[in-house]
Amino acid sequence: MTRFNEYVTTYVLQGSRGDLFITIPVVSLFQPDTQKKKKGLTDVYQDMGTYVKSFFSVMYNPSSVKISMMGDNHMRIHHRITWNNAVPKIIDEKYKK
Repeated sequence: MTRFNEYVTTYVLQGSRGDLFITIPVVSLFQPDTQKKKKGLTDVYQDMGTYVKSFFSVMYNPSSVKISMMGDNHMRIHHRITWNNAVPKIIDEKYKK
């Protein structure tokens, strides 16, 4: 389990460099509620709040990762990725000069 969104930082940073990441749509991850579980992120949230955790990815790619609010009833700070700014795009051959 990651503590400071290392997975977000990895796929945004490596994606911005043009590295390919493959997503397998039939595979999913079950992640328990880390803010309520011992050995989860509760200690980090209590010590520093979610700001430090969320801001970690912003430091690596500030042009594509921003801080935003997340939640329904209990709002908290989280990261938001703007994918148009994060990774290279494949452009149709007709635009080749």
